[in-house]
Amino acid sequence: MKKDKLFFSLLMIFSLISYGSFACRYTVREIGFSEIGSKHYHLFFLTNSHTQEEQVLTINKFSNLLLRDSNIRLELINVDEKGSSSGLEFITRHNIQTFPSVVFVAPNGESIMCSYTMAGQSLTASSWFLMETLTTSTFREDLIRKLIRSYGVVLIIEGADDAETRRVKNDAREAVKKIAGSLNQMPKVVNEPPEIMVIPRSKIYDEKILLFGLGITEKNKDNTHVAILYGRGRLAGPVLTGEQINTRRIYNLLTFVGADCECGIDNSWIIGEMIPLRWGPSEQAELIEQLGFDVENPFVKTEMSQIISMKPSVMNPINPLEENLLGFMETSFEIENGTDAVPRITAAEIQKSFLQKSQKRSNLVLTKTLVSLGSVFLVIVMIGLYIFLLNKRRAKRK
Repeated sequence: MKKDKLFFSLLMIFSLISYGSFACRYTVREIGFSEIGSKHYHLFFLTNSHTQEEQVLTINKFSNLLLRDSNIRLELINVDEKGSSSGLEFITRHNIQTFPSVVFVAPNGESIMCSYTMAGQSLTASSWFLMETLTTSTFREDLIRKLIRSYGVVLIIEGADDAETRRVKNDAREAVKKIAGSLNQMPKVVNEPPEIMVIPRSKIYDEKILLFGLGITEKNKDNTHVAILYGRGRLAGPVLTGEQINTRRIYNLLTFVGADCECGIDNSWIIGEMIPLRWGPSEQAELIEQLGFDVENPFVKTEMSQIISMKPSVMNPINPLEENLLGFMETSFEIENGTDAVPRITAAEIQKSFLQKSQKRSNLVLTKTLVSLGSVFLVIVMIGLYIFLLNKRRAKRK
């Protein structure tokens, strides 16, 4: 009986490998809705021996309630007790001299001080407001709804230069228009094209926590920024700023969001960093209705984890920021006057460049085909071996 279970287990494993090698069932957008590979934000509540126990209990109680469905984790640290918590380093970094103090830390190690008390408010009200501010806002709630119901979100953060902001908005509109016309070419149908959302200059302080999650702080808040968000508030590629922003790059990042997860991308791109947010049962229920399956189903998560753990099959993975994953865009070029400014390109060089582009995809197809054939062969061998041993056992019984 144990042998039967062992053979069936091996058969299932090889069947999954074979199935997964033929095609990826999920797009980058769909995998982005899962919690796989997500890194948490940390909220360090720093106290000392003089801190009232009521304050500690209040913070702990509210964290269990308000942070439970978020990607933020609370850690209570008494600085007078010996310990090795990573939160202690922020005492020196922020020159903290009074307690209790609160430090909010992003997955990349960047940190900001948070106000723990509010003038004229009770300890209970101040603690509640702190937790709510970190996990949600009206803008983020609207953002999450759009992420679930549409292809993704192009988030524009207005800068001090009005002319540049206008240019960026035009570039974003052009990119969304192009991707809307390409939805029928996507591996999976998404009914709604990307949404454009704007954080006006006058509202930047209101979304301080969201911007902190995107790496936008006091140092660079005067620049215009664009962030492509997908899935469970994940960031596609880097946040673009200033001259980095153009229609081509926005469009390229949007094609990445809808791409097949086996399209030759380095898998570190697929699990982009998340913004601080709360994702509760209501959001998950609506997502299941939209996708038609549950990304948190153990079998689905296992398959997604296998996909992410695999290394790309090409020597030079595609860079989604610079390459459009739906093919070549039609682009107009301006040619400078004067023949001296135009370099001569031979036919051989053009052919070499084309072949280098094509080779990436050809190698990927060849590798996947060989892996698929090998996996099928292994499955057949396992079935044959099982039948052989089963017949042998029956013969002995006779």
